[in-house]
Amino acid sequence: MQLFIDAAQKPYNFYLCPPLNYSEKLVHIIVKNGGNVVTDLSQNCIIIASKEQPIPKELNNAHVYSYEVIQDSANRGAQQEFSNYLIHIPNNNNDSVPQQYAHKTRNEQMDLNLNDSNNNCINDNINNDNSNVNNSVVDDDEEEEDDDDDEIEEDEEEDTLQKNNENRITINNSKIQQETNYNDALGDIDFENLSRSLVNTGHSYETMTMTRYEDTSVRYFTAEEDMVLKEELRKRHWMGIKGHSVYDIISQLPYFRNRHRTATSIRERMRTLKFNLGYVYQLDANHRIMKDANGKYLRTTMITNKLTAYTASDDLILCKTVYFKLDIVTDEKGFETVIFPTNFYDKFAVVYNSHSAESWRQRFKNYISIFGITNYIKYYIMERQQGKTPLPVNLANKEWLQARKHIKKTDCPRLFFPHVPQSNDFIDEFIEFASIPDYDGRIFEFENPFRKMIAYNDNQSVNNDIGSRSKVSPKSLENYGNIDDELVKEDQRREKENVVENSVNDENKNSNLNILQESQKTNVSDSQKSSMPLFTPEIEFVDEPTTEFMETPFKKLQRKHGKPIKFEVVNDKSELIKKIRQIFHEHPNKISPKELSKLLLKVGVQEYYTVFLIYRCTSIKSSVEECIVNCINTNGVQLLAMKAGIWSNKSIQMFLKHDPELDKVLKSYHGEKAYAKQAKWIKTSKIV
Repeated sequence: MQLFIDAAQKPYNFYLCPPLNYSEKLVHIIVKNGGNVVTDLSQNCIIIASKEQPIPKELNNAHVYSYEVIQDSANRGAQQEFSNYLIHIPNNNNDSVPQQYAHKTRNEQMDLNLNDSNNNCINDNINNDNSNVNNSVVDDDEEEEDDDDDEIEEDEEEDTLQKNNENRITINNSKIQQETNYNDALGDIDFENLSRSLVNTGHSYETMTMTRYEDTSVRYFTAEEDMVLKEELRKRHWMGIKGHSVYDIISQLPYFRNRHRTATSIRERMRTLKFNLGYVYQLDANHRIMKDANGKYLRTTMITNKLTAYTASDDLILCKTVYFKLDIVTDEKGFETVIFPTNFYDKFAVVYNSHSAESWRQRFKNYISIFGITNYIKYYIMERQQGKTPLPVNLANKEWLQARKHIKKTDCPRLFFPHVPQSNDFIDEFIEFASIPDYDGRIFEFENPFRKMIAYNDNQSVNNDIGSRSKVSPKSLENYGNIDDELVKEDQRREKENVVENSVNDENKNSNLNILQESQKTNVSDSQKSSMPLFTPEIEFVDEPTTEFMETPFKKLQRKHGKPIKFEVVNDKSELIKKIRQIFHEHPNKISPKELSKLLLKVGVQEYYTVFLIYRCTSIKSSVEECIVNCINTNGVQLLAMKAGIWSNKSIQMFLKHDPELDKVLKSYHGEKAYAKQAKWIKTSKIV
């Protein structure tokens, strides 16, 4: 940021009077903001000194400014008026009276100081007490006597000035309770080596006492901080005073960063103040503050409330992401507890950037956690099934929200969300109704560090890679030929005939059943029985027909190219089935997906449907053939046949739950090899 430059973009030259020239921090602020620090008065420069130090005699004929102009300019991000910080002007009597104070009464001047937003700088005294600099860090009680003497001297000086001229006064600021850190300007002085430095440069340290100030202020917001906060909001109201982004920017200002104020605490402070600004500054098209003829900021009471409202899609995508990617624990009252990794919302906001990370976090905390994650997903599905438009979570059922807030604070029995099934199986069965077109093409890769795959038998181990549930946006299927290599490799490793594949499945099924039977014979303690999951290994998988695509890419391709099979190409279904069987009969060993798609397209089978079948049938040609024939026999209603090795929508939904017991059911039905193939396909192809 270039603060200390002139109209010609040339840097200001600053001359720092001792001991300010030893403050590395002050020099750094000047250089960082575009200025230069000079060591002599041979060139044009701005002289900076401290009000607590006497002005050197050689500077009696010069204008001298307080170091606070540098500090305030850096804190506020804008160059301040130097005339407001004038501490010495040349006059006939060489009196150090600032020009702007020459014709004001004492009360007027005190009001002026109190209204200045940054006049609360600590005036730590640099006294002429002839004490050693190494012992200069003292308590307030030790300096109290010296402060009283200084006050008497200032009062005597004021009386003298008032007798000479009633309008010429000086202001005693030494007793005003001030909060801003004077040590910000002098904090980098090496106290232990200062005496040696001063001696080497010809200065005497015996004429000063340095008091270090440590910022240990109370975390309550002060009146000054409130005033600065409101002023910064008035300049940036176009970003929305009730949002989160504007507070992220304000929290990075040096003024608040030095006070360790975070964006969250600043926004909460404004909520406490009811977002009451009173007025804001008028801005032009480039968001620059407009001024009147006198150079003053133009004010207006038309305050911008740029707050992006949450939609039902926003709430649903957050609920679905938490439901599928994080672990949820429900207590006896029905409230869900979720452990969020520290980087979850940051990554989430990068993908779904309609709101900031803090906004997503507050949305979940204030509404979704109270409404219920599964409750809202069920509500959304029910509304879509009935042809209605779902509402955001804060409007879906206000009475339910109020009741849940009351239950959370009191000892009341559990309430169940009305008009929706209690079991979460409802979500798995009808998850296709929870599709979100607005977010179809977005990628959100996230690995839950807290998730651990826990097997029912301690001797069994589960591969966490298979259990990963990264859900990323699909690649374009227009160039589906890119997946040929992966499918051909998988095809080469499988058996030549489907009989071998089925025999492997039967062996896996029998081996799994034997393991389950042996595990049932073992003694299980009561605590282990109570902790057993809902889906026990004894449950047998019952498949359901797949009548629609659940993957967004295939849905889009269906809308673009039409139905999976063009029945108008061949009027006779038996003739169409005969041609399809002939294609597979002519290629008994292996065939690339691209070549197979072209051959089937000639008889009316869409290319995207062929790719879909290869994906769901784990590259088994006989299963692909069976699914096409089944689709023809059902007039295009059923996309897949129901048999082991063919992954229906229900199988995919159970797999995406990544429940260890559900995985066992799938392995028992499809076989270990088919399960591993499907898991690898989902992970590499990034279709689901």
